[in-house]
Amino acid sequence: MTRGRPLVTQGDPANSVVMLGSGRVRLVRALNEGHTLSLGYRGAGDLLGEAALGGVPNHRESAIATEDVEALVVPIATIRGLMSSDQAFANALVGALVERNAETEERLASMLFRNVEARLAEFLLKAAQRWGIPDPRGVLISAPFTHQEMASMIGSTRETVTLTLGELRRKGIIEVDRRRIVVLDREGLKTRT
Repeated sequence: MTRGRPLVTQGDPANSVVMLGSGRVRLVRALNEGHTLSLGYRGAGDLLGEAALGGVPNHRESAIATEDVEALVVPIATIRGLMSSDQAFANALVGALVERNAETEERLASMLFRNVEARLAEFLLKAAQRWGIPDPRGVLISAPFTHQEMASMIGSTRETVTLTLGELRRKGIIEVDRRRIVVLDREGLKTRT
């Protein structure tokens, strides 16, 4: 699947689950009056459309490829068959769903109780953990995030994210290198969460 194309489209019948092999997708939910809500990013090893396992008839969000993606589309009947015949598979799948729920709860709590700098620092730490690669300067977040994408993820504005990133850069905590962020001082970033 090429960049910019949907792997899952909100409102379409939820009759399969997508397993990402490589690449990255952005999950978005269309709301009333043309607003959208960024739900997160998924990468290699993640599932899309898993709500179908709970009997949801239509996908609740869209998954848009932010880079080229390789994925496997598995019919719900096949997944359910595997769950009933392979207890280890079922346990792993349920564990992944529970972990996803915990991440959502943590993100909600963060938006309610932390300031923008803390939320951005938390986002950068998680992005470095998920998509970070060693770099002589620190950890390079290999996935390119726009300021607007980060703002949507942390419940802020693009302008505020730009100002906060600039402040973190001036303090020597991060460096911006061609739309990619290098975490220079992970501990310094942790103190801001």
